[in-house]
Amino acid sequence: MKMLRCTVFLVGISFCATAAMATTVRAFDTRGLVVASDRIVRAQVIESKSLWSRGRTRIYTDTVFRVRTAYYEREAESTQRPSARDELVVRQLGGTMDGARMTVPGTTSFQRGDDVVLFLRCQSGFHTLVGMAQGVVRIQRTPNGLTVSSDLEGAHLIQDASETLGTPDIQGSEPVFWTPYRTRLTHLIQQRIIRENSE
Repeated sequence: MKMLRCTVFLVGISFCATAAMATTVRAFDTRGLVVASDRIVRAQVIESKSLWSRGRTRIYTDTVFRVRTAYYEREAESTQRPSARDELVVRQLGGTMDGARMTVPGTTSFQRGDDVVLFLRCQSGFHTLVGMAQGVVRIQRTPNGLTVSSDLEGAHLIQDASETLGTPDIQGSEPVFWTPYRTRLTHLIQQRIIRENSE
């Protein structure tokens, strides 16, 4: 199967594939995720499909979600708060098309029916995740109760020493031990879901 690899630059995030097959990306704590988001929603996966870019140089995967709960909508992005009937599309770099496969460490995959909280940036016709897989928190029901988790496999997180959103200085950055931040985020979301279920 043909493999495609590239260095990618996204608005607000700079990252590159390393020799260890990890992607270097700016770390977002809970407040940073919220500040960088245009929309925050709880949503369920309907379907995913891959597509070529113009010129067939990159492969993207679009995942369609049905919004279950809208937590936040930046006023400048919409005059109408999203409802549970809305659908939205999240685009990620990578996927499989016509026998060619493009992989990007630090992205995440979705399956039909997945229940997730998404931190999103609005683009023209679609959304992107804030901080790649950092912008996804997964919700699962187990025999032991509600489980809230996230998967950052393949992402090498750094803290931008310049503290300037959108202009990360990779040379002046340091690795981040992310567990305390992520634990707090998943705990906050778990408490929110529990309150929703009790209402």
